[in-house]
Amino acid sequence: MKKVMFMAIFAALIAAVFAPGPAGAQEALYNDMVAYVNAIDRQGQSWDLFLLDPWQRLNFIQNFENLYGSYLTHQQIDEFTNILATGNEQAAFLYLRGIIVTEVVPPMSSPDSASNRSADTVIHEVALPSATTRMQAKALEDARKEAEQGGKRFTRMIGGQLRYDWVSTGPNRDGNIPGVTVGMAQDQERFTYGFFIPYDHLNMYEFSADRMGAVLFGQYRIPAEVEGDLSATVYGHYLNLNPNVGSAVNYYGGGAAVSFIRDFDWIVPGAVLGYQYTKDDSDVKWDSQHLFKLAGNVGFRLADNTVFNVFFGWTKDASGDLPAGTDDNYCDLGLEAGYSITEAFGLTAGWRKVLWLDNYESDLLYIGSSFLF
Repeated sequence: MKKVMFMAIFAALIAAVFAPGPAGAQEALYNDMVAYVNAIDRQGQSWDLFLLDPWQRLNFIQNFENLYGSYLTHQQIDEFTNILATGNEQAAFLYLRGIIVTEVVPPMSSPDSASNRSADTVIHEVALPSATTRMQAKALEDARKEAEQGGKRFTRMIGGQLRYDWVSTGPNRDGNIPGVTVGMAQDQERFTYGFFIPYDHLNMYEFSADRMGAVLFGQYRIPAEVEGDLSATVYGHYLNLNPNVGSAVNYYGGGAAVSFIRDFDWIVPGAVLGYQYTKDDSDVKWDSQHLFKLAGNVGFRLADNTVFNVFFGWTKDASGDLPAGTDDNYCDLGLEAGYSITEAFGLTAGWRKVLWLDNYESDLLYIGSSFLF
């Protein structure tokens, strides 16, 4: 219990450190431009009437270019003025923002998005974890039986992972994403509950960002007529993405997954179906997501202390109003090797690759550990 309290306090402190920060320099520049335009004395005229006068239009363009010409081309200033001359101030400012404020937030449909990080963490670490070695599987089974019979609980570390992701997704989005996840779980009778703290540093071509949050989960192992482990998992998640340019974005939501794992000793197949809803506070048209994941994993125990896993998953973004041209589904393939040092402690190393996307390439390498207290 002390370990869980310590991790909870640690999570709170980390969350405070990575709370949303102030807008970046580009956001401040955009706000300054908007303030300047709004402060122009038009003598009560609307923009379409004010800019209809050739002298007033020329004067506006020259003054705006003198102030902000180092950030915009002549063509961009002319286009901004043309939109403003239609009387649609909102459209003009949106056009200006699209130029000044670099878009650094990965769309939620992207495999490296905050929502996919939450869903993948739950799928890979709770709902459909990689098969463990015989040594670790026996230790966990014995601990669970003791907990079910005596009404006790026991604690284990899960999801302890260091990862490094090489991504290539087009202009301004090439780079690498190092990250770490730590998690704790408690088992009592047929219930498992706990939390994860995922952290990623997006080190992309023209920007960087820190992403951190928490995932809280609960799982119930359902008694099944056939031999195997049938379980239902529910969870809630919150992540904050804080870029070095632009504004921070908060993601929150929850999901559920149903999985079945059968242990044949030398081979351990399993499958999972999951759904997740995510909402962010970016206030764009597509600021919510309905995500479905279907995945399978097969573990091969090569010895009592060695296991090899093959993972294959399919992800579908079923959200409405996605931006035109969005790839709304993809697959990923994973390979993982595990080795038990003791019955309670094991190490893993793996690789995962994203497939079926035209403008996205990713190779993720990771090492992880598990520990049964």
